[in-house]
Amino acid sequence: MAALLAVADLAKDFPLPGSWLRPRHVRAVDGVTFAIARGETFGLVGESGSGKSTIGRMVARLIEPSAGTIQFDGGDWLALRGATLRAARRRIQIVFQSPYASLDPRWRVSDIIGEPLRTHLDLAAAPLHARVTELMAAVGLDPAMAQRYPHQFSGGQRQRIAIARAIALEPSLLIADEPVSALDVSIQAQILALLRTIHARSELAMLFISHDLSVVSHLCDRVGVLYRGRLVEQAPTRRLFANPAHPYTRALLAAIPRAGRSRAASAGGLALPRIGESGCAFAPRCPHARPACAEAAPPEMVLAPGHRVACFRAGEI
Repeated sequence: MAALLAVADLAKDFPLPGSWLRPRHVRAVDGVTFAIARGETFGLVGESGSGKSTIGRMVARLIEPSAGTIQFDGGDWLALRGATLRAARRRIQIVFQSPYASLDPRWRVSDIIGEPLRTHLDLAAAPLHARVTELMAAVGLDPAMAQRYPHQFSGGQRQRIAIARAIALEPSLLIADEPVSALDVSIQAQILALLRTIHARSELAMLFISHDLSVVSHLCDRVGVLYRGRLVEQAPTRRLFANPAHPYTRALLAAIPRAGRSRAASAGGLALPRIGESGCAFAPRCPHARPACAEAAPPEMVLAPGHRVACFRAGEI
């Protein structure tokens, strides 16, 4: 199946503060390659600081990459400029992590959900009101609350508002950037169920960003594991959970709490971005590392159809 979104060798550098005389940069995303088919949900997983949200924002063209390519529906997504880009933006929408920061507190819900409809479709008042009513009902909100402000809603309800805004233009790709991490566990389940329903009903593709593998396992068709800006493993979800090949993936899976088992120790501390380092990024924390792992970045190898891993010792472990 042809890819709707194809990302290749994507990289992003950010300047370090206080380095204007001798500029230094931190590489937040380093050579990331993946593809998402039409109607597919691809999960991007990693610790805080691993570059997940940066990738999502580059795909959404909220920030520009330092290197690499993004192909969307067969065209060069990064080549679009001006009015052409503004018109194309309706096809890729994003739901942000915080339901509190992503909604303008001065706007009523009807204005928040209706904004993309006014911007891209220039709807008149009557069809705009009808579409907002339809969208609120679709995400489980009472349309009678359309004239309320965000502060009058709970966190879960605010995220439903954000989702309604994101799907208003019927996008081809939805980027969900940690959409449940700021919510209570019971509310998380409701939002995940809503995303599954929307996906099944509209067959849109989804880039689902999360630090929680247990959440990804219930929603995604395939998973990419990100560590310090690099994709270390990609596989269909069931295969990744049954046969993890990278030591970092194994550490993440071992850290998932399970009934009757104490929580395993994690693989270490925060996955900080890279500053002029060579070799495997995970080598300092890897129990299987050899001296060669610190000298060169491991090439990506194919273990099975759709299952790729960047590890020198993947075939041995």
